[in-house]
Amino acid sequence: LYGFPPFSSTNNCIPPNFQAAANRPVYTAINSLRIDVGNPAFGDVSLVWRRSNFADVAGIVAHCDTGIWEFECDPVQAHPQDFWLDHPNCTQGPPGPFFGSLTHFSHLFQHSNNFFNDTNWLGLQTCRMLSTEDWGVEALVTASQTLEYWETVVAKTASLTPSRIRFVIASFASLFGHDEIGDRLRRICRRKGWILVWGFGDSLFAAAPDYDSSKTPKPFNRRLLDPITLDNTTLVHDTSSLPMNHAQEIQIFQKHWRIARDARPWSNASQWHDAFDALSSDLSITSHIAPLSARDDCPHPEDCIGTVPSPFSKENKRRYCLCYKTPSIIQ
Repeated sequence: LYGFPPFSSTNNCIPPNFQAAANRPVYTAINSLRIDVGNPAFGDVSLVWRRSNFADVAGIVAHCDTGIWEFECDPVQAHPQDFWLDHPNCTQGPPGPFFGSLTHFSHLFQHSNNFFNDTNWLGLQTCRMLSTEDWGVEALVTASQTLEYWETVVAKTASLTPSRIRFVIASFASLFGHDEIGDRLRRICRRKGWILVWGFGDSLFAAAPDYDSSKTPKPFNRRLLDPITLDNTTLVHDTSSLPMNHAQEIQIFQKHWRIARDARPWSNASQWHDAFDALSSDLSITSHIAPLSARDDCPHPEDCIGTVPSPFSKENKRRYCLCYKTPSIIQ
């Protein structure tokens, strides 16, 4: 669909070497629904790129996940799958002729609205992108709708330097309190200078066996900053909204980490729901981060990872941008 060179391996699925892999793009998704755990269909960790890396020439945007089109609509290879989303409308043909970029994308709204059998697709996208207060509460999302995103491929070598990665999102249900994978992720983030955010994800792709897989709408709107990853960065926000005691925040976080570690493996969703609620309640409200919205008034959005509420405003309605101190220098 994108015209990249095929691999020379027999089954054309696995690159035989790094050079062959470098000739293929990096797969990304635009999180326009502002789902708290990013794109968990492809793993428990999401890297959030800086938009400026790819906005002009290197970001090719499709109106849907091309893998879904391939499985459901390709006349040669299609073998419809039991995806959570309803079977899409395949009548408008492959995504290729409709590709856009991160600066030219208006035409994609119509094609997405036609492709997804979801009469509320455009309205839901608009509400989630524009909402500022009570992020996601008035525009609930089903698990199947989290797959209705725009796919973007990065048509250049992608470097995982701190100047290119805004922050990292980890699945709370899968990795919080996990002394092997979760702890390793935290160490990597500290070493790389990446901010780590824990996404609740509600009952989405959860490790628990009784998760709700599709139909119940949920807000998907809960993220918490990992305070231990803040020390190695220049991330700041207005001093009036800083946590009262950063060392205390770390102690609280570490206490809940040990509790979650001892409780694993969680046998049902209520256990990690309760664990997230307890951690959320004990942490300062300024650790509760929301993704940027189209209406946030941040002076340099490219250098910001979200907004946090002020503990001093009525009902915490005022929000502060959480940004890096100095403008990013992309090398």
